[in-house]
Amino acid sequence: MEVIFERAGDRRYAVEVHRLGVPALRMDPAPGFDQYFPHDLQHLIVEEQLGIADGIFGRLAKGGTASTFHPVAPDGSGDDRARSRQQRRLRRRNDRMGAGGSPDFGRSERATFIVWHDWLTHCPEHELRSRAEGMSATAGSILDRMGSRERLDLCTSLPRVRVRVDTIARRWASLTSGQSMSVTRMPSQRVAVPSNADPGTTGDRWAISVGTDMAT
Repeated sequence: MEVIFERAGDRRYAVEVHRLGVPALRMDPAPGFDQYFPHDLQHLIVEEQLGIADGIFGRLAKGGTASTFHPVAPDGSGDDRARSRQQRRLRRRNDRMGAGGSPDFGRSERATFIVWHDWLTHCPEHELRSRAEGMSATAGSILDRMGSRERLDLCTSLPRVRVRVDTIARRWASLTSGQSMSVTRMPSQRVAVPSNADPGTTGDRWAISVGTDMAT
């Protein structure tokens, strides 16, 4: 699955998802623009690094829409009935996926804030560290409300996640309006781990590569 993050304006971005055998999806505008680390890019990196398999991008990889993405109409497509059928199929598939809910959505949302705060805290730029100071109370509250295993898993992963965030965030910050970067999701095989294993050793890992900028 390829995910394209596009700087669509001064403070606007879009996300497009390409998967084999199912329609491409797009969200434009996407929520939570940030110069360094927009919200949906946060989710992608967090779900990759923490092995969150049934979060937003896990659902997209399984053929869903995460209830926020919409099909991209092929160039020259003029068959309204065909598009309507396609949209109904996508809605039914997405409804089936979401029928039982998933704790991974909440886990991903909590982790994105903590990971973002942690990265800002360790940035060399004074401006970014100052942003972290304003987020500290909320970050502490989120950590306090987590279960002990979730909190330990996340906190022990932060140094590794921080390195990935720094690479991706600074690449995003280098783009100008109309440029994009491509991120490829390649899930590895899940490995069974004993129940007494240290937290943080389980879950899928996604290899992500930042591609060439693509002017739109």
